Amino acid sequence: MKDQTTVLLARNSQLADLRKLFTESQQHDGRMALVEGTLGAGKTALARAFAASLPEPDAVVLDAACYADDGDLLDSVARQLLGGLPRSDGPPAGSPCTSCGADGAPADGASGAVPLGALEPVRRTVCELAGSRPVVLILEDVHHADAESLRRLLHFVRQVRRHRIFTVLTRCPELGAARSGHQAGWELPQQLECASLRVDPFDEDEVAALLAHTLDTASRRLAAEYLAASGGVPRFLSAMFEDRRTGTDERIGAYAQALLSCLHRLGEAELGIARAVAALGGTVSGEDVARLTGADTLAVARGQQALQSAGVLDGGRLRHPVAAQVVLAELTQGEREELYCAAARLRHEQGAGATTVARYLVRAGRAEQWQLPILIEASEQAHGDDLGELVEPILQLACACCPDEQGRTVLRARLALADWRTNAPLSARHLPELADMAGSGKLPLRETIASIRQLLWHGMLPEARTALAVLRESAGERACEDASAMCDVERWLLFAYPQLSDLAAHPELCTGHKGPTTPNMDPWLRATGVLSELLVREPAGATEQAARVLGDLAESNDSVWAEEAAKLALLALVSANRLAEAAEWCDRLLASSTARGATSRRAILLGVRAEIAVRQGDLGSARQHGQEALERLPLGVGAGIALGAVILANTLAGDTREAAALLARSVPDSMFQCHHGLHYLYARGRYHLATHHPRAALADFMSCGEIMGTWTVDNPTLVPWRVGAAEAWLRLRNPDRARSLLYDQLAKLRGRGRVRAMSLRLLAAASTPGRRRQLLTEAAEVAELSGDHLEQARALGDLSQAYEAEGERQRARMLLRRALYLAKASGARPLTQELLSATGDAEVAESRPVSNARLTTLTSSELRVATLAAMGYTNREIAGRLFVTDSTVEQHLTKVYRKLDVRSRQELPVGLWRTPASEPGRERVGTR
Repeated sequence: MKDQTTVLLARNSQLADLRKLFTESQQHDGRMALVEGTLGAGKTALARAFAASLPEPDAVVLDAACYADDGDLLDSVARQLLGGLPRSDGPPAGSPCTSCGADGAPADGASGAVPLGALEPVRRTVCELAGSRPVVLILEDVHHADAESLRRLLHFVRQVRRHRIFTVLTRCPELGAARSGHQAGWELPQQLECASLRVDPFDEDEVAALLAHTLDTASRRLAAEYLAASGGVPRFLSAMFEDRRTGTDERIGAYAQALLSCLHRLGEAELGIARAVAALGGTVSGEDVARLTGADTLAVARGQQALQSAGVLDGGRLRHPVAAQVVLAELTQGEREELYCAAARLRHEQGAGATTVARYLVRAGRAEQWQLPILIEASEQAHGDDLGELVEPILQLACACCPDEQGRTVLRARLALADWRTNAPLSARHLPELADMAGSGKLPLRETIASIRQLLWHGMLPEARTALAVLRESAGERACEDASAMCDVERWLLFAYPQLSDLAAHPELCTGHKGPTTPNMDPWLRATGVLSELLVREPAGATEQAARVLGDLAESNDSVWAEEAAKLALLALVSANRLAEAAEWCDRLLASSTARGATSRRAILLGVRAEIAVRQGDLGSARQHGQEALERLPLGVGAGIALGAVILANTLAGDTREAAALLARSVPDSMFQCHHGLHYLYARGRYHLATHHPRAALADFMSCGEIMGTWTVDNPTLVPWRVGAAEAWLRLRNPDRARSLLYDQLAKLRGRGRVRAMSLRLLAAASTPGRRRQLLTEAAEVAELSGDHLEQARALGDLSQAYEAEGERQRARMLLRRALYLAKASGARPLTQELLSATGDAEVAESRPVSNARLTTLTSSELRVATLAAMGYTNREIAGRLFVTDSTVEQHLTKVYRKLDVRSRQELPVGLWRTPASEPGRERVGTR
């Protein structure tokens, strides 16, 4: 028996006490032991383990249990005891009942102060048997005996003890108290002069020892978890060990059976308390249980104490994580509904929040009409409280109890919008109904605006136009706040879907509606509108606004427009070439969206993160983020950024087959009527260049330009179509057209971002040899400062060829080593192979590794000098960049060579740029 094994492992002292008492009973008059402990503590297992370990092989052990539902408890005990006799020592003829007179007195006329009734034949039999061999009687669960039965049992025990019979009784004091309100049988030790043994729940050390023996694991953490879930009660521990050993779900396995058995043995009152605690959840007070069940508070207190002692409760909460599910699974569906509805009413009466009350109603699966405002409030609160998974069931319940069709229409729209947040692909099922509701004017402004955004995402432009027309027709009837919201939508359309916006043709639409937000306005819709307009008309101003928006998003982003504001803010930083900052913010928002369960928001952010990674030259990360985004998003209009980033990353990495597979996927035509489509077109153009189809590439790049020109959204850094078109013209041997595009591009650029580096590199290719070195040097510097390591590798590779053409072979070799390192680090196989083919010198391709330990010995000044030297700069150029003398540079390099154990700058590691403090900016270097 598993329980007996558990007892033998952890009840050695009690077993020793029982064996000692048994030995004494054979030498003197019989002995008695009362084993007490909570329900499931192992009292019976201890008694049986003792019986199984008796040293006398001929000893007779008779065992009987008292049952609470026995009509005649003494008759049942007698039958069990006599039924356990060895066949050769069978009971006298006749059953216990027929051996007694009608009044319960012994049939043979024996008299005594207390008539034994059914126990008299047992007394005679065991006393006779004790004359020839040791006898042990085990009477289990004597707490079930009523007062009269207990009186006769005690008299029986007194009678048999004179014959050297050892008697073991087990009792659960808490169970007796919970049933009758008093400690039935508490006087046994005093009346019978018997030994009292206590079996308590196991402590953490004992649980750890049991774990080591049973599951062959000695984890203290696991021991603490098992102790917390079981209260140390052996019955629960044994069941949990069994479930773990067999891999059974504890909700339906041995633990579930042990828990239900315990509760039913405790009684209906305790079972009702456990169900109330399970329904209410968490830590529940006795007053709340009493109000929910209608029971007396004193009775509830007694029941809670019994459940606490039995290891079911711990301070008003259910101990085991699955206990609530087990307890409630036993109820019928109707009983569970009633219980949860009662819990909802109780919490509402106590002033609990709408979300708390709604949880109970969702579990019940039904609500009453008066609870509709609670559900609506809860659905709005759930978004802000990161409880997105609750919104859909709450709104479904609200729809079911809403009395009017108009109210149900609004709720269905909100349900469709909520579905988008948690499962974008699944939300498409609502689109036909959503389009009908938005286009018929049945929805309030907020829901209509959100519906338009969702329709546009899925490419349903005609339906979105219809809904917009409805809003514009009623614009004059709207309150100031609604008019401001409509203005923000128009500004958003100006960037996202320019052909749908009326703002370009009618700027007066927003006159007087660009002030600060009011409490009833959506701040994220306002942020979306502001960012959109700035990206179109004043990209430089969008950067500072983006930083403010992203900072606010980190605190709260429960609006349906928050993800749009986040995307636009990140694109503003990308457009301003603040790639590291954009990546940092995007990673923060991704972590937040994961914690909130906002799967659609995470997918949108992953697409932007892929775009950032491409621009940083991190092709591996771009492919990973973009692919994850596409797995989570329906391939609609809004997937254009993610799709374009993955296509471009695969193309640059040399995986043109995967890029072709992505391009073969069908995309809606409506994608090319919004800015997402521009990213896709640009990526497709780069793919055509990589696969040697420059005319097809030129067509895609020029399409980008035509679309952006039509929209008056020609942001040169967001989608650098002129750079792509210039490269296509160069492939087609038309440098004049390429130069024209590049000069135009450079004139429109502000700052020294990656697009400027790309433009300068291509301009060098279209220029005379005398200008190339200067242009490429600036291109390499700008690319490095922008953080685009792949573009830096391209520029350095071209610069290396320029130096090679001028006969400066040593400088060319060092630049080529640097370019190779960056190309490999970026994961750009085609560029790596191109650079390798430019040299047959193996030393250029591979640099001597230097340990990190050696690098850490360099001072910051030495590291900056070494970095510039590894990049191929001469001592004079390094001195000029760092504002020191040539002699100082030579001294630093001498120390660097010694510390890194290299002989010349050709052996310096090209990866120094990744070391902290190695940024080769124009900073002064000390002369120490």
